[in-house]
Amino acid sequence: MAGCCGTLGPTMRTVFSLLMILGACTRPNPALDCDGIDDCPSGFTCDLSRDRCVMMGDGGADSAVASDGPVDAAFDAPSGPRCNPNAAFGAPTLVPNVNSTLGTFSIALTEDELTAFFTATDNGSDYVLKLASRGSKEAAFPLPTAGPALASITAETGMESFPAPSGDGLAVYFQRANATTFTVTTTVAVRAAPNLDFGSGAAVRIDGNSLVTAGHPQISASGLTLYWTDDTSFVLRSAARTGGPLDAFFQQKFESTMSIGNGRFALSADELTLYYGSPEIYVSTRASKNVQFGAGSLVPVLNSTSSDSALAVSADNCVLYLSSSRAGGVRAANIWIARRPQ
Repeated sequence: MAGCCGTLGPTMRTVFSLLMILGACTRPNPALDCDGIDDCPSGFTCDLSRDRCVMMGDGGADSAVASDGPVDAAFDAPSGPRCNPNAAFGAPTLVPNVNSTLGTFSIALTEDELTAFFTATDNGSDYVLKLASRGSKEAAFPLPTAGPALASITAETGMESFPAPSGDGLAVYFQRANATTFTVTTTVAVRAAPNLDFGSGAAVRIDGNSLVTAGHPQISASGLTLYWTDDTSFVLRSAARTGGPLDAFFQQKFESTMSIGNGRFALSADELTLYYGSPEIYVSTRASKNVQFGAGSLVPVLNSTSSDSALAVSADNCVLYLSSSRAGGVRAANIWIARRPQ
C-alpha cells in the first residue's frame, strides 16, 4: 500500500498506525489510498467509494484519517444557510445580559456577529457607548462594558450614542452631542486591530462639511456608503466614498421616499432591504441601490401592542434585533431578538 511514508507490507501496518499517531509522516493530512479492506493499517478500513483508508469509529468508517489538514469534502456536513430567508421571523425573545434597569437603547454588530456595540446609560440620563464580545453566534453576549477599547471615545467632552461598527470592527460611527451647544455630530473612531483601542474620533464630513442634525448612522457592509436619517424629516439619506479617509463622504442623496418614523432603522448587507418605523416595524425592498425605498408593509409577528423599532439585522438576514417596550422586559424599552427558522 502506498502511503505518505512509502510502501508498507502487511507486517508493517501496525507500526505504521503508531507512526501516524506520533506524526512521523512529514506530509500534513496524509491521504491513504486503498483498493480493498486488507490494504489499510490496523484500526482503519477502506472506503471503497473513495478508495481511501478511513479511521474506524463507533459508527464505522465515518472519520477521515487526516486531522491537521483539509477534511475530505465527502465527510463535510453541508453547512447550508442557517435560516430560510423567505420565512417569517419568529416571535421576539429578550436578549439576555445586555438589558439593564437603567437603560440599553441600541445594538449594532460586526459582520461576524461576535462583537456588539450598545448605547446605554449608567445614571438613567447620560448616554454612554459599551461593547461586548462572544465566542460564537450561538453564544450569549456577556454584560456590556465601556472598557479600555472605548476609553478614548468616552473621555471626550460630550455624550456619545448609537454606535455602528464597520463589518470588520475596525471603525465605529456614532453620534456625539456637544455638552454646551447640544449640537449632534456624526463621528467615526478607528483602531488598527480588533484587540486594540479606538481613537477619540473625528467628525464625519459630507462634501467637506461636518455631518450634523443627522441620526442613527449606519455604515454599509462594504464600508463605502454611510446611511443616516435626517433629524427633521426622518428621511433616509446616504453619502459614498471610493476609498481613502473613513470620515470623508461625497454625493449626498435621498434613499427613501417617506419618513421612517423615529429615525431608527436596520439595513440588510446588500442594502436592498430596509426595516424601519415606530411604533411598528415595516419592511421595504428595492430592486437596486440606484432607486429609493418606497413605503413598506408591516413585518409579520414582530410587532406588539407596544412601541417597536428595528435596530440591526444580521448579514445573512436571519436575525433581527429590535427595541421594544412590550411586556417581559426589565424596563420601559429593551433589546429583543427575532430569528427566521431554517
